[in-house]
Formats: sequence, structure tokens, C-alpha cells
Amino acid sequence: MITSRSGEKHRQRAFEIGVNRYLGKPYQEAELLRNVGELLSGGDSNG
Repeated sequence: MITSRSGEKHRQRAFEIGVNRYLGKPYQEAELLRNVGELLSGGDSNG
């Protein structure tokens, strides 16, 4: 999930409803690409 809401309560709620990754905007391109790569290779950990 990419969102402008970066507060802890929003992050926690996202994980409660099944979000695998949570990126607050503005995000770094390298961080986005790393997360996409990890998810495509089978990584599903939260963080």
C-alpha cells in the first residue's frame, strides 16, 4: 500500500486488513523497487 497517511494507527490498521507492505508518501524509488522485487520473489513479510 502506498499512502499519504503515515501515522502508526493507519499502518497498524492496514496490516490488520491484510496489507503486506506499507509505504508512506513521499517514498524513495529504491524502497519501492525493493519492496516490489521482494513481493514478486515470494517475500510476504510486513514492513
